[in-house]
This record gives sequence, C-alpha cells and structure tokens, in this order.
Amino acid sequence: MDFFEHQAQAKAASTRLLLLFLSVCVVFVMAVNGVIYMLLGSMPNGHLNVYAVAELSFSGFLSWQVSLHGLYASLLSVFMISIGCFARWFELRKGGNGLAISLGARSLGFASDVEKEQQLINVVEEMAIASGVTTPGVYVLDNESSVNAFVVGYGFEDSALVVTRGLLNAMNRDELQAVVGHEFSHILHGDNRLNIRLLVLLAGFVWVAELGRMLLLEPRHRSGYGYRRSRSYSSGDRRGGGLVIGVPLIVIGYLGVFFGRLVRTSISRKREYLADASSVQFTRNPEALASALNVILLNGQQGLLKSPRAEEISHMCIASSRKNNWFATHPPLLDRINAIDKTFLKRDLARKRKVTREKQAIEQQQQVTQNAKTIYGADVSRLQNEANDHLHNVIGTLAAVNLEYAMSLHDDMPYEFRQALQHPEKARIILLYILLNEDQAIRKQQLEWIKLQHSNCDAYINDLNLLSSQLHERLAIPLVELLVPLLKTLDAEIQKGLLEQVLVLAKWDKQLSLFEICVYTLLKNAFSETLNRSSHTIKNINVVAHEFNVVISSLIHNTGANDLEKIALHKRMLNVFTMAQSPLIAESSLQAKELYLTLKKLKALAPMLKRSLMDVCGDIVLHDGIVEPKEYQALKLISIILSCPMPALPLATST
Repeated sequence: MDFFEHQAQAKAASTRLLLLFLSVCVVFVMAVNGVIYMLLGSMPNGHLNVYAVAELSFSGFLSWQVSLHGLYASLLSVFMISIGCFARWFELRKGGNGLAISLGARSLGFASDVEKEQQLINVVEEMAIASGVTTPGVYVLDNESSVNAFVVGYGFEDSALVVTRGLLNAMNRDELQAVVGHEFSHILHGDNRLNIRLLVLLAGFVWVAELGRMLLLEPRHRSGYGYRRSRSYSSGDRRGGGLVIGVPLIVIGYLGVFFGRLVRTSISRKREYLADASSVQFTRNPEALASALNVILLNGQQGLLKSPRAEEISHMCIASSRKNNWFATHPPLLDRINAIDKTFLKRDLARKRKVTREKQAIEQQQQVTQNAKTIYGADVSRLQNEANDHLHNVIGTLAAVNLEYAMSLHDDMPYEFRQALQHPEKARIILLYILLNEDQAIRKQQLEWIKLQHSNCDAYINDLNLLSSQLHERLAIPLVELLVPLLKTLDAEIQKGLLEQVLVLAKWDKQLSLFEICVYTLLKNAFSETLNRSSHTIKNINVVAHEFNVVISSLIHNTGANDLEKIALHKRMLNVFTMAQSPLIAESSLQAKELYLTLKKLKALAPMLKRSLMDVCGDIVLHDGIVEPKEYQALKLISIILSCPMPALPLATST
C-alpha cells in the first residue's frame, strides 16, 4: 500500500471514527438524560426523595425526552462532553512539540555534546531527508529509564519524536535507526492525526466520569472544585443527591471510556504491525528492528512509563506504556519479533561475539556510504527499479536506497553549512546566501544588501564565499529542509522579516525561479501557525483539467527535450488521464509563479488523484533516466504544495 492509499485509508478511518463517536455520543447523551430525568423525578417538591426514583417509568422518560425539557437536557449533556473535548483540544493546540514539553520531555535542539543524543539527531535528520518530510522535533524523557519511543503531532509540519533515556542508552545506531523508521512510518501514514483525535474524543467521556466523582465528595472536599455549601438541603439531601447523580455519571462516563479504548485498541494494534513492516522496508535491516524490540523485551521495565499520562499516550508508543490488559494497545513483543524474523530469538541466545558484530556493522556502514557516493550520478536506473517505475511508491515512504542517498548527502554537507544547523543567526545568513544570483554584478549588490540587514556578518560571509563552490546543487534543497526546524524557533516578527528578505532577494532580478519559490514555500508552511487545509475535496478530474495541463506542460518544458519530443511526451502523459486532449501550453506562458498559483488550486485534490498526478510528473522527470536540477526543483515544489513528502532524488552530474 502506497502513501496515497494510506492517506485515503486514514481519512476514511477518521470518518468512521467520527461516526462511531457520534453513535456512542447519542447513547451517552440518552444515558446522561436518564440520570437527569431520575434526578428531577426524585425531587417532586424541591426536596430530595431517593425512593421516588422507583416510581419513574421508561415510557415517561421517552415522553419527557421529546419535550422542551428533554431537549435542554440533551444540550446540557452534549455541553458536558464538549467541555472535556475542548479542554483536551486546547491543551494540544500547540501540536506535537507542545505536547512533548507538557509530558516533561527535554528538547535536544539541533545539536548535542552527548554522543548518543547527537547520534539520534543525525539518524532523525537522515530519515527526514530520505522521506521528504520536515525534521520533527527531537525530545528525551530524562526521568524514564524504561525503553520506549513515540511521535506526536497533527501532521508532517509539527511532529515531535520523543524517546526515553533508557532507549537512548540501551540501543546501538542500527537499532535506533529501526526505531526511528518505525516512528516515521506513523508520521507518513497519517497515524498522528488519528491518535490526537482519539485523545480528544476520549477526554469528553473521562470528564463526565470525573464530574460524577466530584459530586460524590463531601462538600468540604469539593471546595477546591469551586463548590459551595447550600442551605436549601439537609446534609442527607446533599449526600443523597451526590449519590443519585454522581454514581450514574461515573458508570456512564467509564462505559464511554471503555468503548473508546476498545476502538483505540483495535486501531492501534493493526498500526503497530504496519509500522514494524514499514521500518523493515525502510532500512532493509529486519535484524535491527527485531533486536530493538528484543532490547525492550529484556529490559526490566520494558516500555512501562512512570508518567501519570502513560495510559493516555500508550497507543502512540512503540511498546505499551502500561501493563497489558483487555485494552492492550500493542501486540505482544514476542509476536512482533517472530513476525519480523522467526529465527531471531533462537539465534540471539547463541550470540557471543558482540565486539565482532559491532565492528562489522561499522565497516558495513562505511561501505554503504561509499557505495551511495559512487552510485548516485547521472544514472538513476537503480532508483527507478527500486520504485517500480512509479513515483507513488517512493512518496510518503522510506526505501533503503533513499536512506543511503540521504546519508551521503548528510556526510557531504560542507562543515560551515552544517554548523549553521546549530546557530539561528548563521542559519538565517546561510538561507539568504544560497539565494544569491549567479550574475556577479547582481550578486555583489545582494551581498551588500545582506550586510546592511545583518550587522557583523562580514567575516561569516567571507567564509561562505570561500566554501560556496563546495555546495553542490543536490545539497541546496535538503539543506533548507534541515534549516527549517531551527528557523521555526525564531520569534514571529523575525520569521516575518526573514520571509520578506527572501522575497526581496528572489525578486531582485525581476523574475522568480523554481528554487526560490521552493524555499519561500517551505518557510511559509513552516512559519504558519495554522495548517492550511481545504474545506472541500476535488474528486472529478475534469474540474481541474486545465490545471493538470499547466503542471504537465511546465514539467515537460524543464526536461530540455526538443519541440517534437515535448509534444510526443505531452500527448503520452495526457493519455494516462480520462480527459479531453489539450495542446501543450507554450513555455513563454508558464513562469514559475504560474505553476505555484496553479498548484495552490490543486491542494484540494483527493488522495488518489494526487497519486495519478505525481506518477505522471515522475514519469516526465525520469523518462530519459536523468534528473536535471530544474526538473527536481519543479517536482519538489509540486510535492511541497500538494503535501506529498518526496525524498531527495539524485541529480545529473554537471559536465
């Protein structure tokens, strides 16, 4: 199953979850209304009479339910559920990074002096380049000695990866890479949004149960919740009223929690098997994931967390954060290990050559990096073979070939540019520096302007001038993607100013290039406080036939083919879609800005239409077996705006 099918499936799962929640809510509201009906029936004269409940009837409840008073009661019940949901949504509004901090996790930032922490940062950055998503925030739960990890967030842009101190200390690089691959699978498959929704919906039921628990307390204990003693009732009335209302609310609330957790369990267990399989596919190293799960299994605390919110986040973790029960969110670790490799546990008992194995792993890693450097040139046949000639098999996933290439990019990044990944001010200068024009006269003007905008940057710019020839075109966009998380930490006003400076440099020569628009779009998406999502979905291709033609024609003009080849390629690509043939749009009518505006209209495409469009775009770029820089930039811009995380592709070697 590819990225687009996963997105469609995740969207359908969210819809089913919402419908199921609404069904449970209807039953839930009726049950709460029953409590209110019994309460009103037990107070015929304004005083509590617990025995009056026995005189109430079901037919009387139904008649009362359709009355105006019943409607008010239903609104009150919905309001009670909404309070819990809204409170949890408000807490989670800051996305993955905010939730990670609220759980007590410590951010590693973008660099660390601790070897294990820096190793984790490097692995996450490599995975981000290989998958084409924004690097998630990296956090550590320092007080947790158990072995566990999880990702939180609403989408690709605001995800956060959290690992326990126990996991960081217990695992080697291969095992760590397997765990990160498992968590990236959750990000790419849209599990994060589903997990957050489960948290919010369950909170509504928990709140009703909590309200019932508060009503059972003596008035003097409720003062902390804002309750006051009433002189209207006797002490017995108050105590009896608390029982009449509180006990049913607790029962009803926890029944809602029961069914909510049942739904959560059924969803989570399937997703864990899928994430395990995806991690093996990403890394091509089943031994590493099986070993990582075995480390969790053999740890005295396994994945159990001390956090009071461990039960709440259990379905997000790589291993259950609470002891298994009826609501176990994960399959048994032994079953997961056997599903990956049935012989692993037997072989693991006989392993006594740990030092030799680690040495072999280091040598293998060095060989992989060297192979990636020599293999990725003008010939991308290997990439095509890995992707089965379809781009949708690469988008939203991780393949070993992409991971190897990402590792080579990470290693080839010049030292001075890599240093910018740790310093916000250097990151801003680097970002503006890579936007400088190739024309020396314009470049000189732009450099003087940058020095006016940023004081005391002369020495750093001089260093960059000496190193600029070392930044290959294939490193430019990956570098920007690695800079984005650091730039997101800047103040909103500084971010706004940086966007304006990017536009000034981009428009200096009175025209916008694909690379400049890519940089601007990446920054704009990262700095936006809200995720821009279309309120409708385009399912009919004929509605956007012209827009499809604009995208296809723009890509074809960037291939460098002659006119006859362009026309033939255009006709062949349009035949893929069941829509009327349109002529190839003239190159003079297709500026980079036109492509950008067209893609903004296509954001609302249904997932499977996005897949078809991305497949055709991939076929255009790879039709001659060579990825030119402009082709890749156009393809990257399409993937960014359509929210299709695409890994870095090997570019043609300059001649």
